[in-house]
Amino acid sequence: MCVSLRALLRRAPRPSESAAARRLELRDGGRFRAALDPQRPCVLVEVDHRGAGIRSRREAVLAAELLLRLMIHHRIEPGELAAIAPFRAQVMAIRDEMERRAAARAFRPKGGFPLVETVERIQGREREAVVVSLASSDPDWLAGQSEFYFLPNRLNVALTRARSKCIVLASPLAFDARPRTLAEVPLFRVSRSQPLDPTYRRRRARARDRQVILQ
Repeated sequence: MCVSLRALLRRAPRPSESAAARRLELRDGGRFRAALDPQRPCVLVEVDHRGAGIRSRREAVLAAELLLRLMIHHRIEPGELAAIAPFRAQVMAIRDEMERRAAARAFRPKGGFPLVETVERIQGREREAVVVSLASSDPDWLAGQSEFYFLPNRLNVALTRARSKCIVLASPLAFDARPRTLAEVPLFRVSRSQPLDPTYRRRRARARDRQVILQ
């Protein structure tokens, strides 16, 4: 038996009642309203790309644009925002895109840009809104990164840094990746009575109302 990234996401911790009641305060209008909707504290944005390993420019561009939109249009302080990625290369790609696009708009945030870091470096810190970029879209490559990419504790840290809003960017192909054996997933337990559902793609199509797709 093997497990998928989607299975790990299903087992992510749930917020307390008081934390779940928090909502991001946004101004009217602006791009990305579906992804930024305050009534949806955590959303998955499917990004169409394939073959990426440690870096995805498409996700980096989206992460940068989301952070810039929150700062410029919604007037959220940079210190209340962050982006997280599993790989250092993706962290650098997001930083580069954000700084380059801010310069093109002649925008210089007071106090510097939002924090963009790997999961390990952001542990213990929280922000009002967080963008999580999973970066990878090569299932075969990811299968060889099981001990790193599928570690539940790392996913837990990434998803719990946001106080009000968490936006997860990922290629649908990231959810096709499987560790080769359960032994490659430290601390993860899965019941043998709950085998991986082979109809995942059809179920995903029926669950579009819980997801946001940005082209």
